[in-house]
Amino acid sequence: MGFLNASFVAGAAERASEIMQEERENAQKVVDQSMRIWSELGIPAYKERKKKTNDLSMKFDTLSRMGYNTDQIELATRDGSLDKLIEYSAKAQSGAFGKDFNFVPAEVVRLGPDYKDSGRTKADYLESVMGKVERGMDLSDAIEDAGGKKVGFLGQNLSGIMKKRAEAFQTGLGVDMQTLAALARDDVTMTESPVTGTISMYDPTVEAQAEARLQGGAAGQPGVLATRNFLSSEIAGRVGGKGVGQTPDGRILYQHEAADIQNKINIIVGEEVAKRKQNRFSADDLLGIETTVLTRLKEEHNINSAAGSGNNNITLETDASDPITMEDDAISRITKMPQDAGRQKSDIINDAVDKIYKYYLDKEGEAVARAKAAEARNRMIKSITG
Repeated sequence: MGFLNASFVAGAAERASEIMQEERENAQKVVDQSMRIWSELGIPAYKERKKKTNDLSMKFDTLSRMGYNTDQIELATRDGSLDKLIEYSAKAQSGAFGKDFNFVPAEVVRLGPDYKDSGRTKADYLESVMGKVERGMDLSDAIEDAGGKKVGFLGQNLSGIMKKRAEAFQTGLGVDMQTLAALARDDVTMTESPVTGTISMYDPTVEAQAEARLQGGAAGQPGVLATRNFLSSEIAGRVGGKGVGQTPDGRILYQHEAADIQNKINIIVGEEVAKRKQNRFSADDLLGIETTVLTRLKEEHNINSAAGSGNNNITLETDASDPITMEDDAISRITKMPQDAGRQKSDIINDAVDKIYKYYLDKEGEAVARAKAAEARNRMIKSITG
């Protein structure tokens, strides 16, 4: 009987030993599995975080040397303006904005009216913009949370076994496993910005360039809209358009009777003006665009200008010596011209008006001359428009 009891005890002890060994191996497997999962998920996030932290750290140092404090740098970081701020500040300090430009960091990044310097360090800044990695669980707790057990059969301390195994893994990897576990779980706490404000990167050279483009380098040159309107009218006259009125300075306005032709003119003029990528146009620009548009009208739509349709032999000058005869002669010539001679008709009117003005200028002075010339222009325009 005693032998049986001894055998039972020995067998039970051997089985307990086997169970405890199985628990230790199990614990190690749980640790290995947890380490593998945390590594696979956490290491990429860790590397990316480290890379971004190093980048922000260097940019923080750069802006600090330029005169910005921690709070200003954070505002720019959260605003997404960090790189632009560095580039702008470097240009400002190099004198690129002119010798009279006064670079003041507090004017570039303006913090709220109630702002008081927080005295925060670079480490505070990095944690604020990157978020805080929550490392509340120690390794054994984290492993238990992943499916492991701290206490085994007969009270065996599995926690120590798991922790020792994890520390060995951590040493070999060279990375804090608690951090990897938190990153694998995306256990990062972001906070709202502790500061508010505005960023204003004023560049006087950009303003000067914009002004120069608007001025076009010369006063009095027409802008985009005026150029398009002018050319659409002039080219309509060149391809047979009728006069539909006049501008305050006496220039005849033309429009083609065929709406589709006028539409083609407007479209091509708009395209050619846009190609120039400028806001003001010289006389050479206008002539160049007009020539191009006329060429395109002929090649793309078989629309020819009056000058190219056999009307080059039309005499434009008036031979009469008195104003009434000059005007009658001009009207007579205009009414005999073909419909597609709009440009030539305009030239005849302008020539007659000029001669009438000079006639009265010598005899009755400028005021009368201007009035008589304007009256004559109106009468001749009516002869075209009906």
